[in-house]
Amino acid sequence: MNWKNTEKAIYAAVNNQAQQFALKDTAEYPLAFNVDMPTSYAFNNGNLSFKFTDFVCSDLRDVQLISDACVKTGDQVSIRLMLDKITLKGRYTINAKMAHKITMDTAGNMLDFEDERDLLQAAGADSGRKDTLSADEQRAFAANAQDQEKRLMDTPAGRELMKTYREHNEIYNEVFNTNPAARRSWYANGATAAMARDTDFALKTEGVVVNSPTKTYGVKNTSYNANAILQQLNIFSNTLIADPDFDITDPDSKPDPDSKYYKAAAAALSFGKAVDLNTHNNDKNINPLTANQVYDHVNNSNAMLPPVTVEEVMNVFSQANGKGGADEAEGKGWIVLDEEQRKLVRMWQTEAIQRKAFDPNMAATVLWEGECGAEIINTTVDVELSINEAAQQITIDKTSVSLPTFEFDIDDSSWTGKAAEVIRERVSQLYFIKSLISRQIEQGIQTVINQSVLTALQAS
Repeated sequence: MNWKNTEKAIYAAVNNQAQQFALKDTAEYPLAFNVDMPTSYAFNNGNLSFKFTDFVCSDLRDVQLISDACVKTGDQVSIRLMLDKITLKGRYTINAKMAHKITMDTAGNMLDFEDERDLLQAAGADSGRKDTLSADEQRAFAANAQDQEKRLMDTPAGRELMKTYREHNEIYNEVFNTNPAARRSWYANGATAAMARDTDFALKTEGVVVNSPTKTYGVKNTSYNANAILQQLNIFSNTLIADPDFDITDPDSKPDPDSKYYKAAAAALSFGKAVDLNTHNNDKNINPLTANQVYDHVNNSNAMLPPVTVEEVMNVFSQANGKGGADEAEGKGWIVLDEEQRKLVRMWQTEAIQRKAFDPNMAATVLWEGECGAEIINTTVDVELSINEAAQQITIDKTSVSLPTFEFDIDDSSWTGKAAEVIRERVSQLYFIKSLISRQIEQGIQTVINQSVLTALQAS
C-alpha cells in the first residue's frame, strides 16, 4: 500500500466530517457533605454534588498516519494514526442542599468511614457472599423457629417476649428493606448465617450449647456473643435512625418516646439488657447455655423487659460521637460501647446522612457553575482491517484508541471559602467520572476514525 496516499485520503475523509461530537452528560455525583457554605449564602451548611454537562469534542482534523507502525500482510492491514490535538469543552455545576450542622468532624469527607465499613468483615469468614443460607436452610430454620415460638408461648415471660417481637416486627422489616447499611451489617460477611446454623443445630440437639465459648467466627475470631450484641446494636441504631421525625444531624433533636421507631429501638436495647441481666451473657462475658437452659432462664425471669429512657437511648449516640457519653453510661449502669462499636454507630449515622443528603426529592440550589475543558495532545488510534480485493469489501476488525493523560481545566475563579477548599480536593479525586468521560471520548473517536478509514480506503 502507498501509505502516503492513504494518509492523505484519511486526512481528507476526517476533515469532510463534522470534526466534533457530543458526550452524554454525567450523572450527579455526591461530592461532599455538611460543608461550611460561603458567607451570606442562603444556608450555613450544605451537602454538595457535582455534574458535567454539554461536553463537546472538537478539532479532530490534524490526523497523521504513523507509517512505521503500519503493516499489510496479505488481506490483513494494520494502520496507526495520531490525532495531534483534541479540544474538549463543557460545563460543570456544583449543587448544594441544605444540611444541619453535625457534631462529627468529617471535614466534608464522604470517605472517612471506609475503615469502619471494614469492621463489618470482622465477624465474616472473608470478603464475598460465600456463606449465606440456602433456600432449603431458610425453610428448615423458619419451621424450627415456629416450633420455638410455640414453646415460648407456654410461659408468661415467653408470651411477653413474643408480644414485643410481633409489635415491632413490621418496623424491623422496614429497616432492613430500606437500609443497605443495616443489611450489610446483619450479613457480616456470612457470620450471622453461620451462627444461625449453630443455633438451629443446638435447638434440635440436646446438650449442645447455643453460644459456644470456644468457637469463633471470621477473620477476627469473633465470638457468638460479640456478633449477637453487634446485631442488637445494629437493629437499635438503624431503627432509631429510620424515624423521620428524629434528625440525627441536629444535636438538639430527641426522639419522640411515642414514636413507633423509638419504641422498636428501645425494645431492642432493652432485650440486650434483659439477656445480660438474666443470663450474664454479653459481648465480653460468655456463659454457655443449651436450649433447655435458655428456656429455663425465660421461664424464671420477670415477664417485663427492663425499662429504657430517652436519655439512655441518646447516650448510645453520645458515646459514638465523643468520650463523655461513656463515663455517663458507666456511672448509670447503661450499655458501654467499645471503640469498635462506637465506630460502627458513627458509620450508620454517616450513611444515613449521606442517603438523606442526596435524596433526589430534596430541593437543590446551584452553588457554582462554569466552563471546563481540556486539550488532549497526541492521541493514537490503531485500526485493524481485512481487505477482500476480489469482493471489493473492507471490514474493520478492531479499533483501539489510546488517550494520553490529560487534566480538566475547571474555571474555579468564583469559588470562595472552606467550601472551595473541599471542592478542589474532591474534584481532583473524581477518577471514576474522568474514566467515564475518557471512555466516551474514545468511543467518539473510534466512530469518526472508522468511518473516515472506510471512506478513504473504499475510494482508493
